[in-house]
Amino acid sequence: MAVGDGPKMERRTYASVTDVACRCDYLQRRAEDPDIPIAFDETTGEFQFTYGGATLIIYHCPFCGGAAPKSKRPLLFAVVPSEEEERLANLLTPLSTIGSALKRLGKPEHDDPHGLRTTSGGKDGRPIMQRYRTLTYERLSEVADVQIVERADRSIHWQLSGKPLARLNKRDC
Repeated sequence: MAVGDGPKMERRTYASVTDVACRCDYLQRRAEDPDIPIAFDETTGEFQFTYGGATLIIYHCPFCGGAAPKSKRPLLFAVVPSEEEERLANLLTPLSTIGSALKRLGKPEHDDPHGLRTTSGGKDGRPIMQRYRTLTYERLSEVADVQIVERADRSIHWQLSGKPLARLNKRDC
């Protein structure tokens, strides 16, 4: 069977070069071996490489190169309707600093001085790690959490993420 034959699947990441599913079952066999640091997470439907407390999602079989099963991770979070996204954008767009966010939105549920961590390569190839203050507001929306990140120049960036459905379902009980 030639590459490209078989069931079509969506690309796993922007860098994926195949949509052909793994057919050799290497990942499944390794996940069943307790001596191999590959596990299958039932909740997300992902094969994961676990080592030293770190977890990496496996998108392709290292043996045949086929695509691993599609992750169910997006199904674990609420979808933010466009109307709610627009409402929050109107609330957040005028904000330009952490101070203006605190003044307009009040105290966040979480204020982490080292909330966002980034790593980039320096001119000499050594990694440069930076941390940025992050405010998280959970009560501004029924379905979205709002994160406001302070940049190095003291300006801010905001982002929305769907709330975990497990948290929303607990509130309904």
